[in-house]
Order: sequence, then C-alpha cells, then structure tokens
Amino acid sequence: MKKIIYLLSAGMLLSVCIACKEKKETPEYNIILPKVPHEVVDTIVGVMPETESTTEVTWGGKYKVYVHREPADSMDLVTMSDGKKYKDNRIKIRITREDGSVFFDRVFTKNAFASYLDNDYKEKSTLLGLVYYSLDKSNLYFAGSVGSPDMMSDDFIPFRVSISRMGDVGIQQETVIDVEIDEPDSIQDNGQTPI
Repeated sequence: MKKIIYLLSAGMLLSVCIACKEKKETPEYNIILPKVPHEVVDTIVGVMPETESTTEVTWGGKYKVYVHREPADSMDLVTMSDGKKYKDNRIKIRITREDGSVFFDRVFTKNAFASYLDNDYKEKSTLLGLVYYSLDKSNLYFAGSVGSPDMMSDDFIPFRVSISRMGDVGIQQETVIDVEIDEPDSIQDNGQTPI
C-alpha cells in the first residue's frame, strides 16, 4: 500500500512539473510589447509677480501716487506662439491728495492700449507694467508697456500715459521711453522686483 502511495505521489509530481514546463514554453507568454509614447501637456499657467509702489510727489500740493499690478483672474489667458499660457495683468493707479481725498482711481488693462495693437499682438501679449516717472505743471507721466510676459523676452511696445490735472488720461505709443525714474519716498514690493 505504501508503494502505491509513493508511486501515485511521484506520478502527480511528475505531471505537475511537466504542466508547468509546458506553460513557460508557450509563445503567448513571451510577447514583448513596445512602450507607447505619450505626449506631456504643459498645464502650468505663467503668472507675473504682484507688485506695488507708493510715491509722494509735489504737484501744486502733496500727492501720493499708488501703483499696484496683479494677475487678472477674470480675463482670458494669453497663449504665446510656443503654446505656453499666461495670466494677463491689471494695474490700478490711485492718486490721493494730502488730506486723503482721492484725486484719481482707475484700473488699467491691456484693452486701454488696444487701439495701438494689431489682433495677433493683442492675443499674444499682456499688460506688463505702468511706472510713475515724471511730472510737469499739467500732467503726471507713467511709462507703460504691453508685450511678452516671458521674463527672457524683450518683446514689448512702450507707451507714455499721462494723467492731467482734470483727471483725463492720455496714451501715446513711443518708440523708446528714455526716463530717469526718481527714487520714490517709499516703495513696497511684497518681496518682488518692481517692473
């Protein structure tokens, strides 16, 4: 009886080994599939840093000129020719008198400069900045620019923006703005480099 059990056990072991060996040798288990390349889509949206500055000026009285740039979440994204997307900017200029009353308060977007931009440039550019730089008896002057938000690019169109004593805004496209920006009495830049 013990011999029969040993023979049956040996037979079962032999059949299991043969069955396992046959499965390993079948070609369906030796198929190597090539890797399928997949395209990685850049979903990061570029954002220029938020900046602000406050400058005190004497213009027939003391005024404070406050300029604040921030990303414009409510505006359409700008898609560059390389496919990268950026948020456009909005810039608030607020000018107050010495007594704290508001003389001027307006938010500028790229649309303020639209008449100087062709459609292609308008779609692929952002409002880069507005910086106070000078005054005369009639106007306060700001250097403005619309262009590529890519920090490595020097593609932009310069503008001179004037604000009159009546609060009227004038915009003029410039070929070059050569300005000496006076050091303001106080600049707050939230840790960012001002434009």
